[in-house]
Amino acid sequence: MPRPRTFRYQSTTSEFAPIKAKAFIQDPLVARTDGLGLIELKLPGEAWLGPGPTTARVEVIDEDEEGNVWADPVEPLARGGGFSVGRGDPVKNFRHHQVNVWAHVVRTLGILEDARMFGRRIAWAFPGGRLVIRPHAFEEQNAYYDRDLGAIHFGYFRAGGGADGDEEVLYSCLSHDIITHELGHAVLDGLKPLYYELESPDVAGFHEYFGDALSMVSSLTMKEVVRHVVRERKEKLDLRSLVSDIALEFGSSGHGDQPLRSAANRRKMSDLNGTWQEHDYSEVLSGAFYDLLLVLYRDMVKRRAKELDKGLDDGQVVVGALIGAAETTSRMMLRALDYCPPCGLTYLDYARAILRSDEVAYPLDARGYREMLVKVLRKRGIGKSNRDLTVEKPLRNTDLRDYDIDRLVASPTDAYAFLDSNREILEIPRDVNFRLERLYRTKKLSSGRYYPPQEIVLEFSWPHEVRVPKKLGERLGMERATLWCGGSIVFDTNGNVLHFVVKTATKDRKRRLLDYLKQLDSGGYFAARYSVRHEGRRAVVTKRARLRHATGA
Repeated sequence: MPRPRTFRYQSTTSEFAPIKAKAFIQDPLVARTDGLGLIELKLPGEAWLGPGPTTARVEVIDEDEEGNVWADPVEPLARGGGFSVGRGDPVKNFRHHQVNVWAHVVRTLGILEDARMFGRRIAWAFPGGRLVIRPHAFEEQNAYYDRDLGAIHFGYFRAGGGADGDEEVLYSCLSHDIITHELGHAVLDGLKPLYYELESPDVAGFHEYFGDALSMVSSLTMKEVVRHVVRERKEKLDLRSLVSDIALEFGSSGHGDQPLRSAANRRKMSDLNGTWQEHDYSEVLSGAFYDLLLVLYRDMVKRRAKELDKGLDDGQVVVGALIGAAETTSRMMLRALDYCPPCGLTYLDYARAILRSDEVAYPLDARGYREMLVKVLRKRGIGKSNRDLTVEKPLRNTDLRDYDIDRLVASPTDAYAFLDSNREILEIPRDVNFRLERLYRTKKLSSGRYYPPQEIVLEFSWPHEVRVPKKLGERLGMERATLWCGGSIVFDTNGNVLHFVVKTATKDRKRRLLDYLKQLDSGGYFAARYSVRHEGRRAVVTKRARLRHATGA
């Protein structure tokens, strides 16, 4: 039986003591080969700190899927500020495992909620305020996020490469990239819950991309990683780097040097014809993310060298340029989630959202970053022309009736009344019982302490039933499948419409859903990855809890 948990109150003042925790910068393999081992992370203090560790948003429970306890919860130090993990090899110390996975989750969540990123708290898609972390949930080369349990489960497995030829046990909870990737699934599920429903390989691929992008974002906020990547002080980064390689130890199984996936790829949309594998789709966007990082880095190296009157290979120049490029790339690519539709996302929708959200924040593209991004996107086959990348359906204040921004944000009921009054212009069918998905505010900060307009984001959705062909329906046990429709409106605090996007039940969307169902059925995916639940007359296809995100197995 696990010991009872006693929480410690951190401070009697308004400022809580920072929490120190040691964690692997990447994973044990990178620690051995590149010398990037443990780092002491200094995390924001919290009012209550409990064993596990357990804090307001995250709780570590070291039990496997059958409920067997692996190790007692790690205890916080009596004086606060850290944890008692003991001595010895951190790879074999389960208390260190608990702290390692907790620290990376808490740190990365803080990066996303910071004013320089989303500028707001991120809600979970499941009831309760804490995300549960299970460091040793099962023996398998994998890890997965489980919405039903509100948890991330990490696996462990045996591989060659141990001492004297013995098998070595590798733990996914010690891999920064896998921890942050799986956190990405939980975060995206909280931001856009309907992306968890089955619709197309674009949506499934976006989930995988977001996890990989978050791994790169988190890596690039560690100065040790930045210095390592540019240690040779080159004007150009290598095509492959510690940042672009996702989960090196996990992919190589302890030997070799092949990562699980790499953002340093050349995959285009045209390469996806005939495939529906979400990891193939994700590489288009993760590649675009890394392409933009490289382009901005090279531009900033030249600018900083000129400003500092130093050479292109100067250490101060290249480190500062990579930090700046990482911040700009992360801001442009991830903040765009607020401008994406709540369902039915395509890569073209995402590209338009990136450009529009950046345009709102920076009306003048003084340094040409959006032009660089357009070239990157088009090179990847996202958009055939610049016109394809512009917003399709601009919405004006004068288009709306019964419109008062203060009344609209007063409560969800008032927001619903506003949406109902504007069904025609928002393309909500008169006969559907739509729902309010999200109503929230942002307060963001950009470079140079510039404050973009504060945003009010309103999201709504409704289900549309699609008849499934008889033979396919008999195999799946369903006559109809649900296609989710809905839209997003972004206002500023004065009530001006900044952005609008809506996804309706078009013939193309219905066809793509049925095609995707056929492909998944023929590939045997429903047995392992998806399930059908019935809500009244409607059949909803969702990801199974045990969907394996990390390896694509």
